[in-house]
Amino acid sequence: MDNSQREEFNPSPSNAGGSEFQEGAQSAPSPAKKKSLSFDKLITKILVGGAAVMTVGGFVLAPAAPEVSFTSLRATDTRIDYTVEVEEDAEGLIIVASNDFTRREASLSGGTNTGSFEGLKPNMSYKITVEQTSAFGGSIAEESVTTLTAEEAPVTALYSVTSECTCNIDGYFHFTMELVDEKGIWSEFEATLTDKKGTVSSCVFSQEITAEQVIDVVGAPLVGKTAQFVISCYDSELGQRTQLYSAEVKI
Repeated sequence: MDNSQREEFNPSPSNAGGSEFQEGAQSAPSPAKKKSLSFDKLITKILVGGAAVMTVGGFVLAPAAPEVSFTSLRATDTRIDYTVEVEEDAEGLIIVASNDFTRREASLSGGTNTGSFEGLKPNMSYKITVEQTSAFGGSIAEESVTTLTAEEAPVTALYSVTSECTCNIDGYFHFTMELVDEKGIWSEFEATLTDKKGTVSSCVFSQEITAEQVIDVVGAPLVGKTAQFVISCYDSELGQRTQLYSAEVKI
């Protein structure tokens, strides 16, 4: 072989020393170690949906749920009445009545909340929940209620009224009435007699409503032979007074 054509291999400076560890050599810093974060920068507070929450290393921690408790849940055949106690200053809460066929909801505020879900179906199970409307959502209280059948539903009705005026004897108009108030929604009963001139005589009664009641006729004084007789009461279901009975009677 012609020595003039032989090429000699000369290692480059980068390969010098082969794979041997070079004393004093340093590895490149990893990206994760380029910057050290202090703990006070790692934990910060932000606002989400008006509620103060905390982030730790990029993870968001949900705030503690407010305290909520059901004080009362009462069902008829078509309605569920509720009373809910909510922690003061709590915000973003709703109460929900739901099943596979419907969902009803109403807003709640801090303190005592009383309301009703109406127009429900008889003999149906409903889940009553208190839920958060914030970004975190979720149920924080839950109960189950079943509405009554139509046969089981409580009855509130005025069945009969009997009356008689004994003005010539004692000067009073006497009356009794028969009613059933299984719902417990009627109170503050009042009976009035109004004569043709518009003069009114009345009596107010709340207890022993089936006992005989009297209205002063002579002392009012009412004049004429007839008067309009009306019985009314406060209806808590309607939130107002309502007329139960009206008739023209002899005095």
